[in-house]
Amino acid sequence: MDEPFANLYPTSQIRLKNIIKKLTENNGVTVLISSHDLTYVTDVCERIVVLDKGNIVKDIVTSTETLKELEGYFSI
Repeated sequence: MDEPFANLYPTSQIRLKNIIKKLTENNGVTVLISSHDLTYVTDVCERIVVLDKGNIVKDIVTSTETLKELEGYFSI
């Protein structure tokens, strides 16, 4: 999915987030998301890969600290 949360009303963003979580938890489905929305990405994804000019610069298994880590990386 490319920017799946963009241009959606908040209620639709929440519904989409729940659909993605349910899909991946109950059906063993892998979902690839390309997004700039760090809040939703860290909430929905188990793993986050950050690319810069096609190169992997971070490969993170999400935890409670992931959002802070990503915000720190992008604020440089």
